[in-house]
Amino acid sequence: MSSDQTTGATGPFVGENPGSMGGTTQAERCVSGAGPLLLRTHSGTTKGSGAGKVPRDLDDHILRHSAKASHDPDLQPLPRKGSIGIANLHADPYHRRAMKLLSALAITILMPGLALADHHGSKDKDGFLELFNGKSLDGWTINESPDSWKVSDGKIIVKGPRSHLFYTGKVNKANFKNFEAKLQVLTKKGANAGFYFHTKFQKDGWPKKGFEAQINATQGDPKKTGSLYGVRNVMNTAPHKDEEWFDYHIAVRGKKITIKVNGKTAIEYIEPEGGPTKAERGGFDRFLDSGTFAIQCHDPGSEVHIRSVKVKPLD
Repeated sequence: MSSDQTTGATGPFVGENPGSMGGTTQAERCVSGAGPLLLRTHSGTTKGSGAGKVPRDLDDHILRHSAKASHDPDLQPLPRKGSIGIANLHADPYHRRAMKLLSALAITILMPGLALADHHGSKDKDGFLELFNGKSLDGWTINESPDSWKVSDGKIIVKGPRSHLFYTGKVNKANFKNFEAKLQVLTKKGANAGFYFHTKFQKDGWPKKGFEAQINATQGDPKKTGSLYGVRNVMNTAPHKDEEWFDYHIAVRGKKITIKVNGKTAIEYIEPEGGPTKAERGGFDRFLDSGTFAIQCHDPGSEVHIRSVKVKPLD
């Protein structure tokens, strides 16, 4: 911080001593073109109600960091004289300068937020956030057999020895309790995979914690796509075909799990007191709780493509 401050309470870089110019505000004279248009003092403090110190020559600082500043004659630092710098500009040039100063300030403030929004992705019209960027597995962690995963033409290609891809990104701190998830999936003939929720990272093996929404149209396991694996199963006939993209929708609300395929409900399950039976758990910790997501690569003979993984946290 320096001693070069702006006086007045009308803003950090366009201001004056209240009470001058017959009580009119700087903003009013900016529109009308009347009177001196910018007053700076070097007093070392900022006057005005609730005002705090601001950086030296804030308007010039903003302009020098504006992409247009070095090319726009209206956006050059004002001349100074002694301890007070006064710009006597006519209405039109000043109006342009003031508007551009305001625009530059807005861009300076908003750019970090815009960059953050771009990094994390933005919500679609239904409030869903995309977890797969279409270019890499950023935000995801492979536990074993890394060659089972690759990204090609905007798709996750799942093919190879057993492996699981866990979401470890920033959305909701990778911890989801009540949510809706939407995937776009394509299975090749004889493929088996799955989408886990309420799970957690483990370095190898089948995920012990959480539930699996099965993905399987024609592989030998009779539990097909739409199954809440081992707990409520869609048996023998899948509600979709191989080589065709289908929409997979998994929702958890309180104790209720709903799985839909192409908009049609495959199963609805309400967890009873105490959770699934021992037989339904099958040696796994299949209880509603909270956790992250994981995609399963089942075996080298399976190939599954995924081009979208979206989530809408409901908590």
